[in-house]
Amino acid sequence: MTRDEFLRDPVLLWLKANKEVDGEWVIAAVRSNPQMREAVVGHLVRSISRVGDLRQARATAESIARLMTPQEIDQLKEEIALDLVEDDDVWRADFKSIFGV
Repeated sequence: MTRDEFLRDPVLLWLKANKEVDGEWVIAAVRSNPQMREAVVGHLVRSISRVGDLRQARATAESIARLMTPQEIDQLKEEIALDLVEDDDVWRADFKSIFGV
């Protein structure tokens, strides 16, 4: 699969690849496709909801963290907090360890 092929239908192809896609491709899709953004945020939120941190979504988080701007990271953190039923310091510490903020 090429980057262009991926960007044509990123959500489906990301899911088919078991979320193991180059971080650059994922962040490009997140920036250009609202459904992909929702899918990635949902993946991060589900990890936090299930296990209390980003452990289940670590590969995705780490692959995009180094490619995101500080503003994108702040926005991502806010989106995650808004989607969580319970907000605690555990996931925030894990987020900080990955994203640096």
